[in-house]
Amino acid sequence: EVLDTAGNRVDNEDAGVDPADPTRMTVTVRSLPDGIYTVSWRTLSTVDGHVTAGAFPFAVGEVDEAALAAAQSGTTVTVSPVESLARWLTYAGILTLVGGSMFILLVWHPAIRRLQPDPTPEPNWPRLALVAILLLIVGTLLWVLAQAGQVAGGAMAFPWDPAVFQVLFTTRFGALILARLLLALLMVPLLLVSPTNTKRIVALVLGLLVLLTISLGSHAAAEADPLLPILADWVHLAMASFWVGGLVYFTAAILATRPEAPLSRTQLAAGLIPRFSALALVSVALLVLTGVYASLLQLTALADLTTTAYGQTLLVKLVIFTPMLLLGAANLLFTSPRMKKAAQNTGNPSLVSRFRRIVTSEAT
Repeated sequence: EVLDTAGNRVDNEDAGVDPADPTRMTVTVRSLPDGIYTVSWRTLSTVDGHVTAGAFPFAVGEVDEAALAAAQSGTTVTVSPVESLARWLTYAGILTLVGGSMFILLVWHPAIRRLQPDPTPEPNWPRLALVAILLLIVGTLLWVLAQAGQVAGGAMAFPWDPAVFQVLFTTRFGALILARLLLALLMVPLLLVSPTNTKRIVALVLGLLVLLTISLGSHAAAEADPLLPILADWVHLAMASFWVGGLVYFTAAILATRPEAPLSRTQLAAGLIPRFSALALVSVALLVLTGVYASLLQLTALADLTTTAYGQTLLVKLVIFTPMLLLGAANLLFTSPRMKKAAQNTGNPSLVSRFRRIVTSEAT
């Protein structure tokens, strides 16, 4: 929009994106008398979905230079609380699904096979998968409404709003959302109806593809040469899934063994901890490497850590990340040897209960 000093629009309301250059917008104006005018603009990125807005002044004819210099200009990036919630639900769902499949395949099944022929209670994996799939679908749909709302200039659009159809069927973001929903629905029969290892492997592949749809619409995709940044972002999300999603399933596994005898519970925990620790160590190492790489792309100076929203969010993330690392290290270095020793005797139910609280805290 082009506005005069009274806030009245003086453009022809024909703003549009240049077909030859998607980073350039144009608008025509009426015949303007001398004076100071302001261009107010707002864009929704078709790559990472972020809304950026700004304004700058310009003059026509002879004007007071001091008044022109005092006119406001600048750029802001808005973060929608609704979109933040949608992202959180989406991440919570897909990280749990991917990490859960990996946990069952590489940690749970190898551990219980060593305990045979002693029966081990199987946690209700389909119920946990159902909750995760619902979180993924609800978060994805809410994300669409949030994006459409920003297109329409609000916080959230109604499902029947024309902006919803515009976002879904005319943007790259919409194509990725539709692919994500389709992949989520394909996971339903694999994880909820008599799941087998083969089904879980297929579901794991589908889950990794869901993560790819997120990376293809992330900050990484907005880089000038996006291939390596997108790959790093995808690996980052996958490793977070193996670690955090695996913790959710680990907590469910320990809770499911509460009715068991102390020795059985201790032996199962002793078998699960080293396997999960190995998976977590690899995941955390790659998580750190890809995280550092992404930060170097986004932060041009050390001061950006405290002066930009990205840097401030990263600092908060590190504050949360550090105690998770310490809890994981405590399990690996102290709890695991004690659990292994207790499993060779009569068991230690208090140690298993303490470990359950630690894992629950780490997942939370």
